[in-house]
Amino acid sequence: MSFPQKIKDEVFVKSARHCCVCHKPKGLNIEVHHITPKMQGGKDTFENAIALCFDCHADAGHYFAGHPKGSKLSPNELIKHKEEWFK
Repeated sequence: MSFPQKIKDEVFVKSARHCCVCHKPKGLNIEVHHITPKMQGGKDTFENAIALCFDCHADAGHYFAGHPKGSKLSPNELIKHKEEWFK
């Protein structure tokens, strides 16, 4: 299950449909991402939601700290990006 539309609407309005990581305006090319994945106990709440463009979502979608290539966006980093952008 994904986020309820009410949560998506709140995230999109707060972010002005900008990606919370790269800050680019994305219009329809934006998604609401679970900061803590549902498989790890993440909930469908506003606090666990972040607006990400398709490119940044690809960098965050499969975070694995032991990944040998690149530095994926960790849940902690996503929280900080969201907090900073929403200021």
